[in-house]
Amino acid sequence: MSHEIRTPLTGIIGFSNLLMALPDLSETAGSYARRVASSSLVLLDVVNDILDFSKLEVGQIEVDPQNIQLRTLLEDAVENFANQAAEKGLQLSLVIDPDCPGELYLDGGRLRQILNNLVSNALKFTEVGSVTIHGRYDRSAARLHLSVTDTGVGVPEDKISRLFQRFSQVDGSITRRYGGTGLGLSICRQLVTLLGGEIFVESILDQGSIFKFWVSAPEALATDHPVIAEGGDVAGAVSLRDDLRILVVDDLVTNRELVRALLEAVGQAVDEADSGAAAVSMAMTGAYDLILMDLQMPGMDGFAAARAIRALDSENSQTPIVAISANVLPDHLKASSEAGMNDHIGKPISLPL
Repeated sequence: MSHEIRTPLTGIIGFSNLLMALPDLSETAGSYARRVASSSLVLLDVVNDILDFSKLEVGQIEVDPQNIQLRTLLEDAVENFANQAAEKGLQLSLVIDPDCPGELYLDGGRLRQILNNLVSNALKFTEVGSVTIHGRYDRSAARLHLSVTDTGVGVPEDKISRLFQRFSQVDGSITRRYGGTGLGLSICRQLVTLLGGEIFVESILDQGSIFKFWVSAPEALATDHPVIAEGGDVAGAVSLRDDLRILVVDDLVTNRELVRALLEAVGQAVDEADSGAAAVSMAMTGAYDLILMDLQMPGMDGFAAARAIRALDSENSQTPIVAISANVLPDHLKASSEAGMNDHIGKPISLPL
């Protein structure tokens, strides 16, 4: 179901973003395009919540601790929501105690997911005032403490216990007014538990709420490996050159058109293959800097195509191959790696233009 929903969302999100970037778009058409993009992102959030909850329920999410730059991660979280806060006229701020270590050893991706959920909720339920993220560190217990405080609608005391229940909201009017699946806080609680911590909430009706949690987070380990920086990328990663030749492999013409448009907009040269077999044939005769490979295709799928390209007696046997697929479950990622692919990007995709 995830694959079948994500595949059409790739076209909806991608082409609506390209449409909004057109310089001669009328004001009315631009407004409609923004509504399409906004609605599709809401749908994507629902899909992601259900997928994450399903994986948590069956124990398919594993912790991957690494050395992370704490301040960078927290500043990114604020920056990601800056526009949303500004649109509502809310003050969004970050306070980090000076004694917090610069680097910690924990799963930054899961920490970011928890924080994003809490900040998104705080902004959703706050009409006037502010949202504040506060971070502190307990060295004696090797714990990172974070809180998100808002001046929003608050929750009645007798309803607080329902907040972390799956598919639950305080009452029907919340669902009608603000939307949502009722899974976000349940996912947060399970992720916090997975990171060896606890989460709490204090709230006063019509005054606001504070969500507090802590996770186990020893100070960064001494290592020769790079420290994970903003966006989960490796610090010092090389930017995309503007003279790459890229092969895009996908059986759906809509997806190929979208990826071509996104890449050509940032100066890349693109060739297309509509099947795994066509990709192998093109890799035998042309040289590529990067191959973007769909996984689910009729005939020769992306896994078989990647293995065949790796076995070629040509320079493309060493060309980076990145899967672009709506299949995002752990076994898909593992199978991509085993087939010789270097990385995996989940659909839907878009690039800032």
